[in-house]
Order: sequence, then C-alpha cells, then structure tokens
Amino acid sequence: MSWRQRALERRRIDRLLWVTSLFFVVWLVWVETSFQYFEGSLGSDLRLQSAGVALVAGSFLLPYGLVQVPIGRLIDRGRVELWLLLAALAAACCSLVFASSDSLQGLLLSRIGTGMACAVAFPASAVLARRSLPADRFALAIGFTDGLLGMGAAFAAVVPLLLGRAGWRDLV
Repeated sequence: MSWRQRALERRRIDRLLWVTSLFFVVWLVWVETSFQYFEGSLGSDLRLQSAGVALVAGSFLLPYGLVQVPIGRLIDRGRVELWLLLAALAAACCSLVFASSDSLQGLLLSRIGTGMACAVAFPASAVLARRSLPADRFALAIGFTDGLLGMGAAFAAVVPLLLGRAGWRDLV
C-alpha cells in the first residue's frame, strides 16, 4: 500500500470517528439538558430536597469546567481515539449508575463522571474534525458540532413528551 493510499485510509477512518464523536456529543447534551425535565420526579422518588436536586444538577458542570483544559492538552499530546473510547465507556457506565442509584452520593458520582466524559467529547471531536477535513473546512466542522448541541437539547425536550415525565429512570 502506498503512502497516499494509507493517508486516504487514515482520513476515512478519522472521518468515521469524527461522525461517531458527533453522535456522542448529541447524546451527552441530551443527558445534560434532559435533567431539567425529570428532576422533579427524581427528587420526589428519592425523597431529595430541592437543594439536593440542585446539587445533582450542578455536579455535571463543575468537573466539566475544571478538566476541559487539562483533557484538551492530553488529547493534543496523545491518541484521541483512546480518549474518546474511554469517555464513551465512562459515560455509559455513569448513565447506568445514575439510572440504578437510590442515593444522593450515587447520583452525584454518576453526574460528575458524565461531566468528565463530556469534557473529553468536545475537544476530541474538534481534533478529529481537524484531521479529517481540509483546513478551510475546520470552522464549518466546529459550527456543525455546535449545531448538534442544539439538536441534543431539542431531543432532550421531545423525549420526555413522548415517554412522559414521571418515569425518570426510563428517560435516563
């Protein structure tokens, strides 16, 4: 296989990974924004006061904000594919923990883990976009990623309407 064929194959793999990362971004945005639709039923089901529910809701954003830059530096230095895979596995496990949790601590830990996974998803998607697209399309790729944030939020608003707001474990 010539170097040109290897480069084309690598670009094709990077593009597939980038598209996959975009689905991951939509799912993570859905996870974050859908919380506002089931927080009332979650609080009453687990007998949490409103302060506890607010703590669970905010526990996603703190680790996301704190680790975004360090994770970005690690992704720049390392293998984005590995970081993306680890983040996807962590987010899936955290969602399962959240759905089966009966305590405030379990809810907090799962939301913290999901926030950290989200901190990986956005820079990883940007690196994959940079790898798979020409330089003059990078801004378009980032715009597409940001547009999918809105799609994830819209999806979060539609799903509770279809499934009902009372079954928060079903929504998770």
